[in-house]
Amino acid sequence: MAVPKISVDYGKCADPLACAYCMTHCPTSVFIVGETMVYKFQETPKEEFRVYGRYYDRCDGCNVCVQGCPRQAITVSF
Repeated sequence: MAVPKISVDYGKCADPLACAYCMTHCPTSVFIVGETMVYKFQETPKEEFRVYGRYYDRCDGCNVCVQGCPRQAITVSF
């Protein structure tokens, strides 16, 4: 089976911590949230958090993340 390519449009996915749909509904737990920049001695702004498809090998192509994303920010292709 081919490993999928998971793409996230960060222009559409502006606040992944507030939404978290893909992370909570993915049956194989493919997604994680990471920071693009760490600020020393201050809180990291929400704009610095990004959703990543980290565990590509777990993805079975069910497209729950694609169909349920409220901003249509995720695409999965094989």
